[in-house]
Amino acid sequence: MAMLVPIADLASLAELASAAAKRFGDKPALVRATAVGGAGLTYRALDDLVARGAGALSGFTPGSRVLLAMDPRPEWAAALFAILRAGLVAVPVAPSLDQGTLRTIVSFTTPAAAVLSDRTKGLSGLLGAVPPIVLSDWPDLFPATGVETRRDDLALLAFTSGSTDRPRAVELTHGNLLANLASLLAVRTVRPGDALISMLPPSHLFELMAGLFAPLACGARVVYPGSPLPNRLVDSICDDGITHALAVPALVSLLYDEMMTREEGASRLRTLMVGAAALSSEWNAKLAALGIRLDVGYGLTEAAPIVNVATAGECPDGSIGRALPGVDLRVEDGEV
Repeated sequence: MAMLVPIADLASLAELASAAAKRFGDKPALVRATAVGGAGLTYRALDDLVARGAGALSGFTPGSRVLLAMDPRPEWAAALFAILRAGLVAVPVAPSLDQGTLRTIVSFTTPAAAVLSDRTKGLSGLLGAVPPIVLSDWPDLFPATGVETRRDDLALLAFTSGSTDRPRAVELTHGNLLANLASLLAVRTVRPGDALISMLPPSHLFELMAGLFAPLACGARVVYPGSPLPNRLVDSICDDGITHALAVPALVSLLYDEMMTREEGASRLRTLMVGAAALSSEWNAKLAALGIRLDVGYGLTEAAPIVNVATAGECPDGSIGRALPGVDLRVEDGEV
């Protein structure tokens, strides 16, 4: 199925929320799981909150860095798009980072502000002179039209430890991210009416690309479960009609064990995409018995981030998938 938001027509990633709102209007975009209230944002409401957030950030010089340190929730995405619409550079981090790492990132990026939620505003004490902006204040603000951004403008500073213990910053432009999104949607799409559960940290680039940007481009619904515990994740998978999910290998066995305790037919999950490392071949058969297709993939932050994707049953055991369209791979010193 062709992508429903034409990625090639977007001047920057900042336009994705508004383009999706024009196509999908009052369809649900980002929602909380039923167990935590079920409230959320339609595509139109998401775009409105993004505009108000851009208004809150309109006083900062375009190109300034803004730290994004919020717990996983629908408003996280609104905050990200608001930062981009205001012509700023997002620095997404997990609120669970240890204090030393967070201070290192703040020192390196010198952010003009930090966007926090009610749950994470306690982090402001670790940010030094960086002014905190709490998302709950945004609905009372007037919307802003935003700042014109281009594909070659910097969008994200993503931090990765790679093969070291020290965080490294990777600069990603709007064009980098849109190119990866277009390549992913050329081989994997979802449909309006589909639902994805957000199980990985939203600052994780695999989750950001395949679990947020891609479903928004297709008119699907992203569900935030409110807890990383396997039983709560499977509760949401069963209760919220989840059809697609992303995971890392360490999570797969925990989800499987929990799903095996549920009644047959309780889940509508059709596809599980697993990134970061190869899974043993047994998982393809185990998940297929539950009616779940296993997709495998691999990426790296510098590639914005997805490089390979394939269905496990269609490639050799231990494979991490085929290269996305437009991606060239080279084996050097025994490594890709």
